[in-house]
Amino acid sequence: MPATAPGLPDRAAGSLRRLRDALFPFACGLLAMGGLLLTNNGLAGAPDPGSAIASSTLTVQPTGWRSLAGEIARLARAVGLKAAWQDDARSINLTVDTTQAFENRQAQLSPAYTSLLGEIALLVQARPEIRLIMTGFGNSPATQYNPVLFGRRLRALQVFFAEHGIAIGQIETLVKDVDEAGSHDTPSGRTAPGRLISLRFAPA
Repeated sequence: MPATAPGLPDRAAGSLRRLRDALFPFACGLLAMGGLLLTNNGLAGAPDPGSAIASSTLTVQPTGWRSLAGEIARLARAVGLKAAWQDDARSINLTVDTTQAFENRQAQLSPAYTSLLGEIALLVQARPEIRLIMTGFGNSPATQYNPVLFGRRLRALQVFFAEHGIAIGQIETLVKDVDEAGSHDTPSGRTAPGRLISLRFAPA
């Protein structure tokens, strides 16, 4: 490659090189904000946003069971959802009131619960050792509630977590008699059948 640009005196070519070298970092900054990268060989495409998102996500993932459970509890309490440690802090239990979590007489999660449970799923999806035990409390024969709707809501939660990255093998779904609801599942120790669903997270 010739030392100078064709048709330019040495002094002019040197001035152009110095100007290019001075402006190059500034141009890089402007183009980076626009999603492009300037190289000595020209323009390059922006890096894969998926890798950037994955890296960002990994940097905020809690490490250790207690840290993970503490973050789940913090997210739950931020929206008024009851969270309680169980089994000497070996599990964390969230109590979902279906009258608040779901749209009226539907199996569709409310926007607030969609956001909350999505954040929790994001924390758990990369932790295959964590199990989620979902327990609905009803009675048989069904009284005071619609057992079909309650079953659909349990199923909706199971599908929601599976669609948000928690392997179906990590999720266990149960239905128990309302009389088996412990004090950690209800504010008063008692609940109406078909109203509460317990979400218990614990290491396998």
